Amino acid sequence: MSAFDKVNEDMLSEYLFLNPGKATMLGLHEPYDYQMSHGGPEHIKKNLAFLEQWKDAAHKVARRVRLNLDQTLSLEALDMAVDRARFFTKDYPIWRMNPDCLSSMGPMLLHMATSDYAPIAKRLDGVSWRLSRLPQYLSEFRTRFDKHHPVELWTDDAITACERFPKFVDIIEKAARERIPDRFLTQLKRSKSIAGDALDQHLEWLRDMRRDSIAEFAMGTARFEKLLRLRRIGMNKAQMLKFGEDGYRSWLDEREKLSRRLTPKGDFHSAARLLESHSPRSFEEVLKAAEAEAQSARSFVEIGGFATVPPKGIFTASETPDFMAPLLPYGNLYMASKFDRGLHATYYFTRPKTRAELRSYYCHSSIVTMMGHSAYPGHFLQRCVAKERPWMFMLPEFAGSDIVTYGWSFDAGEAWACSASALMYDKGYKPNDEIYFQIIVARLMQYLGAMIDVKLCCGETTIEEYVDEYAEATGLPRAGAVSEIKWMAREPGTFLSFATGVHRFKELRAEVSRAVGKSFDERRFNDEFMGHADLPMALARKGVLANMTGQAGAPKRIKQG
Repeated sequence: MSAFDKVNEDMLSEYLFLNPGKATMLGLHEPYDYQMSHGGPEHIKKNLAFLEQWKDAAHKVARRVRLNLDQTLSLEALDMAVDRARFFTKDYPIWRMNPDCLSSMGPMLLHMATSDYAPIAKRLDGVSWRLSRLPQYLSEFRTRFDKHHPVELWTDDAITACERFPKFVDIIEKAARERIPDRFLTQLKRSKSIAGDALDQHLEWLRDMRRDSIAEFAMGTARFEKLLRLRRIGMNKAQMLKFGEDGYRSWLDEREKLSRRLTPKGDFHSAARLLESHSPRSFEEVLKAAEAEAQSARSFVEIGGFATVPPKGIFTASETPDFMAPLLPYGNLYMASKFDRGLHATYYFTRPKTRAELRSYYCHSSIVTMMGHSAYPGHFLQRCVAKERPWMFMLPEFAGSDIVTYGWSFDAGEAWACSASALMYDKGYKPNDEIYFQIIVARLMQYLGAMIDVKLCCGETTIEEYVDEYAEATGLPRAGAVSEIKWMAREPGTFLSFATGVHRFKELRAEVSRAVGKSFDERRFNDEFMGHADLPMALARKGVLANMTGQAGAPKRIKQG
């Protein structure tokens, strides 16, 4: 092991000792599943100090050795991880604005309960241990708000998550019955009772905090501009808004042309109703259709040969656990972690409340594009291809605030996934107008969402202001549009990653194609991009260019800036 790799391995071990929950989510379980991080503000400050120490140590080594390309990219990823942690600790201190700690803890416990990394009794023993320590963690967590008022919207989310969390624990206990020895089940029930009392107290605190919560969550223009620079987006606020507006108007025109071709009336709503008429009859059929579609898409990619498909990969569809449903109005993908054994993923579909919602959310054409985005050749395939790439590529994603804040590093991953359905369509996979209609709607969501995201971040709009336009543009019910825009407000700076990622992916492909001319190899390009897509987009671009053209990002000595 090189000196550079060793210092980072050592620092990772120390970082995960401070953040054992993140170790679990990365697929590292011993001894971390029997540890909990401190919940108070001192933990946040200690985390940032440690990351800055890690950066100094890595740069010290890098100044005296020659780094290869992966190490060069890893060092820059570390720099961006520190930037992320500093921004969300000091510039925009979300850790003292958002009182929802259970929406990140729930997926961690779900991962422990459902991932096959150890016998179920062992996994649930870890769940039981962490539940028994929940009172201490929640008590520490509440001290973050001794001198601060939480954001009203996020407090509402926290209340909902707290109300539903006991139901999630009930699900775990029911699943454990007759599957684990009595002594483990007894301990799980005892821990559940301890956690239940703590959750009741925490819920009462959240309701009290709700009365003093503040409506304002915007970071403001100056901090948003800084966020764009730190993420190396390559656009400022004005350029972002113009980019969103231009893309949105262009795809609106495309939608109108296709609507006229799809139905006699020629309007968007008639076209949307046509697609909705081609839907599974029940939610259970949605799950079956999704799994079948994922396998069909996988076979098409394998036969087409335009991307490498690892031989092992298990993709399943399941219903969203009840406690997560309020935060996932339609569903979400959960994949095997970096260090997990095997390649597996589950797409959690949220059960619609009505038959009309089922038809709107999960018609057959939307399932096709959804699985293209999430399974093959989208997110799941990308993570399978990137499985053996350096773990440091993921640092900007998992380092930093323990309150979930996406959008920092996943613009490259979303660039690939958001391009995947269109790639399949262009290759001749189910090339009908209903599929293309869904691709257009997705683009409208991405470009309009980028504009809304920018304006929410800068405090120039409200959630309500864009609801009707978003519903009209996407065909979502109004309640669905509200949920989507609340998601944008919940994860500031995230939604702009979709449209910008797709745009920069197209630019990169064109740049590589121009550089290598007739020797351009689509399969190699796609594999290279997927292998680098755990990085932020700016760094993924460097890696792909270096490996395919020898241009940017070649190995060199790095000086700390």
